Amino acid sequence: MNLWRINLKPANRTGYDSRNHCLGNQIVGIGWPIDNVTESITSEIYETAGKLKYQLNTSRGWSNAWNAIFYKMQINDLVWTRTIDGNYFLGRVTSEWRYDFSSDAINNDIANVRDCQWVKVGLIDKVPGKVIRSFMPSSTLQRVEGNNTMTYSQQLYNELSNTNFYQLTVSSEQDIFSLLSPDDCEDVVGLFLQIKHGYLMIPSSCKRDTVGYEYEFIHKTTATKAVAQVKSGNISIDRNDYIGIDAKVFLFATNQKYTGEEYDNITCLNSEELKEFMKEYQSSLPDKVKFWIEKSVYFK
Repeated sequence: MNLWRINLKPANRTGYDSRNHCLGNQIVGIGWPIDNVTESITSEIYETAGKLKYQLNTSRGWSNAWNAIFYKMQINDLVWTRTIDGNYFLGRVTSEWRYDFSSDAINNDIANVRDCQWVKVGLIDKVPGKVIRSFMPSSTLQRVEGNNTMTYSQQLYNELSNTNFYQLTVSSEQDIFSLLSPDDCEDVVGLFLQIKHGYLMIPSSCKRDTVGYEYEFIHKTTATKAVAQVKSGNISIDRNDYIGIDAKVFLFATNQKYTGEEYDNITCLNSEELKEFMKEYQSSLPDKVKFWIEKSVYFK
C-alpha cells in the first residue's frame, strides 16, 4: 500500500478549478489530455498518444505523473491534497484508472482519473510533517514515505470516514518520541517552553533554513532571548556547537545523548520532563501528537 500527495492546481481555463472538480466529484486525477477523444479508450491507446504529445516537450513531468497514477497507484492507497484556503483533504483510492473525455474534465484539466473517497481533515495541525513538506516539490503526484505517517493517515481516515477500513498495528511499548515525527517533537518542545517557562515564540524565526536551531523565543516578562534545537532518532547534540549564540539555548535530543562541555546558558531538556508536560497539557497539543499519545503505554 502507498501513501500519496497530489498537488492540484487551478486549471488553465478561467472559471475552472481542478481542486473543486476532484473533491466535488470524488475523484483523484491529473491532466495531460490527448486530442480528438470522444469515447472511452484503453491505457495503451492513451500512453501511445501521450508519448507523442508530451514526452518530448515536457521533460519528465508527463511520464512521472502517468507512471504514478496508472502503474504505481493502487486501489485503497491513500492520497493527501490541500486547497488554496489551507484546508487539507485525505482520500482513499477506490477504482482503477480511466480516461475522462468529458468537456468538464478537459476544462478542469483532470483527464486521467481514479475514483477517490475524500474526507476533509481541516487545518495543518492534523497533518503529518512529511505530508506538509511533500507539497514543496513541484511534481504533480508523488509518494510520501514513512511507516508512522502511513499509520497516522490510515487511522485518521478511519475516524473521519466513520469506518474501520484500515486495521492498524502499533506497539504501545514504543517510546513516545520514537512514534512522533521530527516536526511533532519540535511542536512539543516549542509548546513546553511557552507554556511552562514563559517564552514566546517568534513566528518568523520558524524557518527550515535557520542555521543551528529551529526557532527563536523572547521571555514574556524578562525579555530574555532564547533559541531551541531539536534532534530526533539516533542523532546526538554537541553543546560546543552552540557556544557562539548570544542567547539562552535549549537543546533536546530524543535519544538523550548530549556531548561537549556544560555551559551556563545551555540547557539540555529531559525527556521525562517533556513526557510529564505532554500528560498534563495533552488537550493543548496538536491532534497528530495526541494520536500517538493515545497509542503509547506510558500515558495509560
